[in-house]
Amino acid sequence: MPTVSGVIRVFRRCLFLAVRRARTVLKVSHAEREVLSERFATLSFDVQKTQRLHQAFSRFIGSHLSVAFEDDPEAEIRRLNGRRVELERALATQ
Repeated sequence: MPTVSGVIRVFRRCLFLAVRRARTVLKVSHAEREVLSERFATLSFDVQKTQRLHQAFSRFIGSHLSVAFEDDPEAEIRRLNGRRVELERALATQ
């Protein structure tokens, strides 16, 4: 039959091993946390950069898309040239 001091010694040894294992796991967890924290910061920066690019692209498209819906400037030029020719003829006949 084991003695009380022997049981206490075994218990302390098991407790020591459990604490050492917990400290090792804690160190590994801290290292993983650092890696994940850096990765999160990098990805967060990339997301912000992508959002800024998207906003700039949207502004560019918005400002230049309106040109497609404006009146045809060449048609206006043709109309004004026709009017100029009419006025020149009218002046020439006077």
